[in-house]
Amino acid sequence: MESSKKYLLWICTVVLLVLVGAIFFLMNNRTYDNITGESANPDGTENIKIQSEVSENAIHTAIMENNRDKYFKGDIKGESHVVLAAEHRSAYDERNSDTVVVYIFFIYHEYVAADSDIKTVSGGATPAALTFSMADNGEYKLEEYWEPRSGNLFDSDMKEKFPASVYEDLCANEETFSENLEEECRQQALLSVESGSQSEDFQL
Repeated sequence: MESSKKYLLWICTVVLLVLVGAIFFLMNNRTYDNITGESANPDGTENIKIQSEVSENAIHTAIMENNRDKYFKGDIKGESHVVLAAEHRSAYDERNSDTVVVYIFFIYHEYVAADSDIKTVSGGATPAALTFSMADNGEYKLEEYWEPRSGNLFDSDMKEKFPASVYEDLCANEETFSENLEEECRQQALLSVESGSQSEDFQL
């Protein structure tokens, strides 16, 4: 009889410890349902195919529109970005319709014509979280454009907004991302000039 009581007490103790551990884990770890992508590798490949419904053009437009008045004006504007992950949130949350949060790292530059090339005059590089909702026409409409604050607030902002694994991968690969996106941004700006999509009057 005494051994049975000891065995029962041991079982209850183990169960209690497991419950306490589970509660502690849940309280100290943010979970992100429906993350459909992981950080891209520096060579441009992806660990998991990112299945974001949001088009590249919608992301490009959001970056261009939200950065064009932040920097010293140039004749030519360009951006290049990498999608780190996409999170689908169903309509049962605080919004009335399905939304997609796209986590990105991008470079935005403004250039001036220099001989037969272009020269950077201003710009910056930063992570961002873009929240889109489904519009009536079936396309996604930008609802929120978010960038972390600079300085001492950057790390706390990122930990609050980004999934932990995505932020960790970005920190590990940010330098390589920046190098690759720098040249890609310049090439995109040159292509926009050649296609006539830049509205300013200048010639290379």
